[in-house]
Amino acid sequence: MESARDWFRAQDDVLSTWLGDDGVVVDLRRKLYHTLNASAMVVFEAVENGNDVAAASEALLRRFRSSPERAREAARKALTRLVALGLVKAAARPA
Repeated sequence: MESARDWFRAQDDVLSTWLGDDGVVVDLRRKLYHTLNASAMVVFEAVENGNDVAAASEALLRRFRSSPERAREAARKALTRLVALGLVKAAARPA
C-alpha cells in the first residue's frame, strides 16, 4: 500500500549531471555541490523525474540487478541521505 512517505521531489534549486560512473548535484541556493555514487544518482534521477520510491527501486533493479529487497533498502537509504542533505523533500503524490 502506498503512503505519503513514498513520494519525494528534488528541491527547485538543484541541478544534476552524471560524471563518469558517479553523479554531481549542485545546490544553487547554498552554493554547494555533492558527489553521489551511482546508486544514489539513480535514485535522485528517479525522484527528479517525478517517480516514487517504488520506481526508484525498480530503476536500481534494472541498473544493478540486485534483489528487490536490496533495491528497496538502497532506495530508502539514499532518499534518507538526500533529504538530510537538503537535495530532495517529501512531496504529495502528483495528480
